[in-house]
Amino acid sequence: MKDNLVLIYTTISNNKAACHMVNILLQEKLIICANIFHNVTSIYYWENTIKNNKEYIIIMKTSKHLYEKALQKIQNIHPYEIPLITIINPYTTNNKFIDWMNYHLTN
Repeated sequence: MKDNLVLIYTTISNNKAACHMVNILLQEKLIICANIFHNVTSIYYWENTIKNNKEYIIIMKTSKHLYEKALQKIQNIHPYEIPLITIINPYTTNNKFIDWMNYHLTN
C-alpha cells in the first residue's frame, strides 16, 4: 500500500460554509474529496464560559505534497477566529484510491 494520503480535519458552524470551503479547495485541486458530518455537538471553553453548539465536521482528503497549500487556504478562508485545522496521517490506504487521487490532483 502507498502512504501518500493525508486527511485534514476541521469544524465549521454550518453546512453552507462547509460546502463553500470544500468547493473552493476542490476547484483549486488542493483536495480530492471531503466528507461533511452534520449536527455534531461541540462543547468547548471560549471567552471565560463553556459553550455548547452544533457544528459540522469536515474531513478532507489530499496528498502529502499538497497538504501545506491546503492548510494555508483553509486558514485564509475559515470563518472562525481560531479554527482547529489538523492533519491525520493514515497508516495505510488502498492503492486504487491513491492512484485515483494522484491522477486527478496532478492533471
